[in-house]
Amino acid sequence: MELLIRIYAARKVIFSAFVLYLLMMAGLLFLTTECHVSGTDCGSNAGRALRPILGYLSTGMLIDSYFPTQAFTENPLGFAVVGYLFGVQDGVRQFLPVVLLQIVLLFASGMLVYGVTSEFWPRAAKVAMLFLIFNPNVIFVTLQPREDIYFAFFICLAMAAAFSFAKSWTWSSAIICGAALGLSANFRPTGHYLIYVIPVVFLVFGAMSEQSGRVFEGLKKGVVAAAVGWILIVPWMMHLKTAGHSFSLTDYRGKYMWSSDFHAMLADYEEREVGLYEALFGAYDDRSRKVHLNTFGPERTLVLAQTIPNWSGLAPNKKLKLQYEDMMQQFGEFSASTYFFAALPNWRYFFLSGGEGELFWTMGVHDRLEEWRDENSWTFLGLKSTFIGYSVLIKILAVFGLWHLYKIRNYEGLLMFAGVLFYFMLVHIYHGSPRYRVPVESIFAILAACGLVSIRDISQGRRDGDISPPTANQGAIPTPGGTQR
Repeated sequence: MELLIRIYAARKVIFSAFVLYLLMMAGLLFLTTECHVSGTDCGSNAGRALRPILGYLSTGMLIDSYFPTQAFTENPLGFAVVGYLFGVQDGVRQFLPVVLLQIVLLFASGMLVYGVTSEFWPRAAKVAMLFLIFNPNVIFVTLQPREDIYFAFFICLAMAAAFSFAKSWTWSSAIICGAALGLSANFRPTGHYLIYVIPVVFLVFGAMSEQSGRVFEGLKKGVVAAAVGWILIVPWMMHLKTAGHSFSLTDYRGKYMWSSDFHAMLADYEEREVGLYEALFGAYDDRSRKVHLNTFGPERTLVLAQTIPNWSGLAPNKKLKLQYEDMMQQFGEFSASTYFFAALPNWRYFFLSGGEGELFWTMGVHDRLEEWRDENSWTFLGLKSTFIGYSVLIKILAVFGLWHLYKIRNYEGLLMFAGVLFYFMLVHIYHGSPRYRVPVESIFAILAACGLVSIRDISQGRRDGDISPPTANQGAIPTPGGTQR
């Protein structure tokens, strides 16, 4: 409730930003409208995600429309449900309503960022919102029909609810936090481990509180919040179990593909003896990784076929399960340095890459990018420099923002922001991509805004960490006893 009050108090500023945002998005939509209404998916994986809905519309069962004899188990159904409600009519794909919804959700995320930032530094709140809604990487992911923005919105909502809980200790904030993480996992499973961390985080919030009894209260409400999130992911897990997979959010095919790709990358780095410099600054040649991917997996499958009785008679899911378990046993052959050096370029892509590739997908030139680049060399250079420059600048400012949170002893913010960033850094340790960074762009926006305002204050001679109580039009909360932050 306090967050909504702060947003309402700044309604004039937010409305002005909304008008600018709407005009920008309306202009950019002209680049992509044709693919949104033509039934293609603008280079995204929307067509794949809608397969269970197309199968359901034709048969009344949750099957894969590409393989009518198989249950659909490839990914959770969050985006498919959105497609059914907004984009699929009588089996015809119309993605423009889906993208319009994503545009609304991105601005809603910006308002959440405003509310969170105004809690501890109102003067940085407007900047944080603008940093997010005008982020080039996020904008062009939003313009493609994908699950990323829905996933990012619910992660942002969970973060705002957790931050609110640290201040208010209300049941509503705790339950919203758990529900948002549960809903996010129905769009992409990547963040579902955060559900199980909620009790620990709330317990730590209690330990940081100056009031007695908060530790047990945080643990109690954290367990309930985690239970709410878990309930929301159970239906998909039960569906996978019924279809012959494990009780999890990912089927055996997805697990085997991930482990095979992971192993191929490690094998490639170890074979080429990649060092620190090449890992940090070298351009990764994906062709050598694919050689390992196309040879090692079939070799291990052949070994399994020769050692396991009646291999040919096993069900496909059973084979995938055994292949996945066998592949996981092969990771012990790599040295610790191989793991580390293989992670560095992915972290570089995750944190610093600009995301200009999403623009080229949206423009429809991704399949002839080299030709387009040669014909428009200066335009290509300008776009790439803008995207990468924005990304690097935000990260530099974010470092100052983290330092500022430490200086003002906002340990709840430090724990939550740094913790979530570290979590996504780990889960994407070998799959670095600016698109996978979208769920944490809200955190980078908050930290960068704090860093920018902190630098400005230092340059103007203001004492570092000095925060005057906000006025009402800055997002303060009027109370009978005065104004509170």
